[in-house]
Amino acid sequence: MAKKKTIPSYVLYAILLIVLGILFLVGGAGTAKNLLNIILTVGGVVLVVLGVLNLLAGLLPIGIAYLIFGVLLIAFAWTLAWIAFLAIGVLLLVNGIANLAKRRGWVVNNVIALVVGILVLLLAFGVNWAWSFVNIIFYVVGALMIVEGILVLVKK
Repeated sequence: MAKKKTIPSYVLYAILLIVLGILFLVGGAGTAKNLLNIILTVGGVVLVVLGVLNLLAGLLPIGIAYLIFGVLLIAFAWTLAWIAFLAIGVLLLVNGIANLAKRRGWVVNNVIALVVGILVLLLAFGVNWAWSFVNIIFYVVGALMIVEGILVLVKK
């Protein structure tokens, strides 16, 4: 029996890093927000399809539950994305403050987490000038992701 050839996981990881890096370089912070919205919307569609399939299979309660959650996810994907953005900002801010207070990790990393957390919170509340700074961060992260993806491929 012939062996199936599979792509090693490190190659998939490297490709994912490079593709996301390119997306972040091209679209900045808007790309991350749009990706999150797309993922939530697709998740809602999948739940609706699962709901319909369960209803057709005669599983009424689970089918209705999937349908309800799917429709809600589709209807409120943009609001959920805002909440996720807000949660990320709060987590980064709290993490930066806690690590600085406990003197854990590199000071530079903690200060960066603190600043990015503040910027993401400002973005969540519609402060437009924060987009410039967050875009710069996404451009840098995108470039670093591309470099990391290339290094993963070269190392192996």
